[in-house]
Order: sequence, then C-alpha cells, then structure tokens
Amino acid sequence: MSSPDFNEESKPPLCRLCEGETALAFTHRILGKYPSGYWQCTVCGSLETDAPFWLEESYADVHSATDTGMAARTVQMTQAVSLLLRMAGVGSKTLCLDWGGGNGLFCRMMRDQGYNFFNDDKYAKPFYCAGFTADRIGIAKCDVVTSFEVFEHLSNPKAELANILRFEPKLWIFSTQLYAGQGADWNYLGPSLGRHVFFYSAEALHAFAEANGYRFIRGWNLHMFVKAQGNPYAQRPAFRFGARRLLAGGKLAGLAAGMNFLARQRNAYRYWQADSDSVRQNQSASHS
Repeated sequence: MSSPDFNEESKPPLCRLCEGETALAFTHRILGKYPSGYWQCTVCGSLETDAPFWLEESYADVHSATDTGMAARTVQMTQAVSLLLRMAGVGSKTLCLDWGGGNGLFCRMMRDQGYNFFNDDKYAKPFYCAGFTADRIGIAKCDVVTSFEVFEHLSNPKAELANILRFEPKLWIFSTQLYAGQGADWNYLGPSLGRHVFFYSAEALHAFAEANGYRFIRGWNLHMFVKAQGNPYAQRPAFRFGARRLLAGGKLAGLAAGMNFLARQRNAYRYWQADSDSVRQNQSASHS
C-alpha cells in the first residue's frame, strides 16, 4: 500500500532504536497531508515512520478529542500498578516518577493510593498534580518509573529511552502495543494524529532490556523492565509469583487489582489532605 506522492525510491532510514537497516513495509499520509513510509527493521523487527518533522504540528493541541478512553485507561493502570507495587514491597516514601504523565491524573490517583509519585511531561500541563512535578524536587534517581502510552511517541527512542535510564529505576512499568508484522490497517498506527511514530517488537524490547541490565516482562499491553541485579523488589516472593500473571491480564488479575485499589482508596482522603497541606506550606514559604 502506497500513499500518493510518496517517493518509492526514498533511501531506507536506519532503525532509530538499534541502527539496523530497514525495509519499506507500507505508507500512510500523516495528518492527512504528509506522505510517510513505515519502515520495518531487519534486525530488531520494530517499525518506524519517516523522521517525524510534523510533531510540533501534531501536539499543537495536546488533548485529542478522539482519545475518549484516557480516563478509563488511567483507572485501569492505577489499579494494576498499585497492586504491582504492593507485591514488590514499594513503600510510601519510595520515590516514583510517571514520565510522560500528561495531565497528571495517574500521578494524583497513585498518590491517593499512598505512593510517592511525581509527574513529568514536556507537552501537557499537570492539571491534577500541579504541586507534585519532577522539576519541583529535582529528581535525579528513583526506584520506580512508569510510562503509559509514551514509547510509541518517541521520535528518537534510542536516546530518549536512555534518558529515562538515567533515573536508574529498579522497576520500569510501561504500556504500548507491540508490533508483530501488522499491516497498514493496524489501528494503533494513528496516522491521522501523527503522534505514534515508533512501534516496538517484543524482540527489540528484550534486546534493549538485556543490553542495559534489565529483564523484560511482557504482558498484554502492560509490560515491565526489572533491574536484574541488586533489586530487592524482584526478590520478593509475591512479586516473583504474581507480577507476570498480573501483566498478562485476565479476569482474576483484574479482580485482584480492583479489590486492592478499593481497599487502599479508603484512606485516600488522608493522602489528598496531606498533599493539600504540603502545597499550602510551599506556597506560603515561597511568598515569605
């Protein structure tokens, strides 16, 4: 399948993750006007668009009217991650970062679950967690990083994933749909919005994890990098037994995550009140 005006003789780019050679899989018209190839890496098996020069235009309006599942996804991710962190024994003071956290709803909900989350996003304003952003406390390292529906937005995944690794997380939980040879009709491509520009194969994520001292645990759409050495969370029996099952999804996993979420949510008012008091104190200190 080829979009009009696409130059079939375009030189195949190198893979933006592993720098392997690529071959044209199909084309699409991005934002309804920019013809782009979708190139499959012959080494790691990932798929990428042309170099995405259109991103500034794509993010001119951060919030997409067609992303009606944003709130439901956030609730689902909160339930799953809350249980994962409980199984891992992550404490209430352990520093956690939601990288690419958008409006901050996930960060706020995880704080209401009793976890010490902060939000980081270069495009969206943190409406729900304005007092709890990474730049406010200057995060250098943190044990837990989350990145939901972020990986596929990275225009230079090799550099940008390496940038996240500088936080040296022991657990890195993320969501993305994996590429396994889907065609031009794959709905995850999203050419009309032009924001999804790189699609990872399971093999690519395995290789990336191994090269950086992590293990890749594949789930349904929720996955995890686990630090292979010196990681006390990975040694806990509950985590070793339950993490893979939870990431794989299913009714029992969903039920367990939902019950844990509701049990912890009973104390949410204590956390949001404490956070509100903290924000007031910081505001008073900055004005004095």
